Amino acid sequence: MKKPILLLFLSTALIVHAQTIQHHDYVTHYNPALKEPDSVSWYLTPAMVSCAHPMGRTNRFAADPQIPGSPQPSDYAVNHGVPRISWIDLGHLFNAEDAACDRQFNDECYYTSNMLPQYQSFNQGDWKSLEIQEQVWAKTRTLHIIAGGIGSRGRLPGGENIPKYMYKAIYINGQWTCYIFPNDPSSKGHGYAPWQRSKQELNTQTGLHL
Repeated sequence: MKKPILLLFLSTALIVHAQTIQHHDYVTHYNPALKEPDSVSWYLTPAMVSCAHPMGRTNRFAADPQIPGSPQPSDYAVNHGVPRISWIDLGHLFNAEDAACDRQFNDECYYTSNMLPQYQSFNQGDWKSLEIQEQVWAKTRTLHIIAGGIGSRGRLPGGENIPKYMYKAIYINGQWTCYIFPNDPSSKGHGYAPWQRSKQELNTQTGLHL
């Protein structure tokens, strides 16, 4: 069954730019000026992490058919001739493993409207550690998760903004638990716990009103 649209309370500045697009398992608030989502939100349920035959990664990245002009996966092909420490990944917000129980839902999670440019060592390091923990928590309860980027480290050649920081807000046990990670090659090997921040700090940095 298709989930209801998740509503985020955003500052006026963000509302002006964002297009809200509902997919089956997640909602993206897409910012055409930055060529990326301001945020992506979803519910992670016990059923989504307990299917009998979860699908592996497909890496079938694609432009979002609901967003004209959304980035092409080729826009992220920027690692040739670059030192490995500076490699950029197509970094999921709504995690691919969260959509492993349904082929259509899994295909949708590879849309570029669900991606932000992340340094590979961070994407596969501290960011990944929180994705793994979310799956553990979701085995026994439903989580509400919001993820996005903050600030800028520059742009890809195709115009996509490279966030300076990445954040997640997770509603669990009746309260929001928030994390702000540096989108930096050094953000690996620490786990997720050192990056926990207050809800007030996240609201200030993002314009969210959690």
